[in-house]
Amino acid sequence: MKIGRPKEFEEEIVLERAMEYFWDKGYDNASLAGLLKAMGIKKSSFYQTFESKQKIFERCMQRYIELGSKEITDKLTTQSAKDILRAYLNRSISEIQEYGEVRGCLVMNAGAECYKKYPDISSLVKEHFIFFHNSFIDLVKKAQKEGDISKEKSASMLASSFMTILNGLALMIKAGAGEDIIHDIQEHFEELFKA
Repeated sequence: MKIGRPKEFEEEIVLERAMEYFWDKGYDNASLAGLLKAMGIKKSSFYQTFESKQKIFERCMQRYIELGSKEITDKLTTQSAKDILRAYLNRSISEIQEYGEVRGCLVMNAGAECYKKYPDISSLVKEHFIFFHNSFIDLVKKAQKEGDISKEKSASMLASSFMTILNGLALMIKAGAGEDIIHDIQEHFEELFKA
């Protein structure tokens, strides 16, 4: 039995490069040639390690979830839960300056693009959506415990509202929403999430 050549790349590093590429291009517009260029690996290494475009996309989604979860955990050591929620909202606005566009959430983008078109990916998107929703419920509950958000409001309802505002803002910015509309959404966030 032949022993394969050792990998000449760090798997997590090239996986994150692929995640960035999918985040920029989407699933359908991501080509194998584009992936290989973004990842900096050869075709044989790609198939040996990641098998297919769908398999690596699924791994990228999982990596996105892991990084998002770690980011929240890390931020909770220095920031209040409400400030973390506010930072997520402001990220869509700052993305315009950093990338020239709003990339939005990789999971929500995949849901919009792949819903019913790719059953396996759709199932994974649903699983990840539930994870993020539960993470935001936990953040709201923590903010309620810290006295920054009213306990009279349902944490689940507020988390759902937050995700709707967050993803709606990204879509509205992509559609050309001006500063006045963005300001209104920010004010609505503060009103909805006040103590």
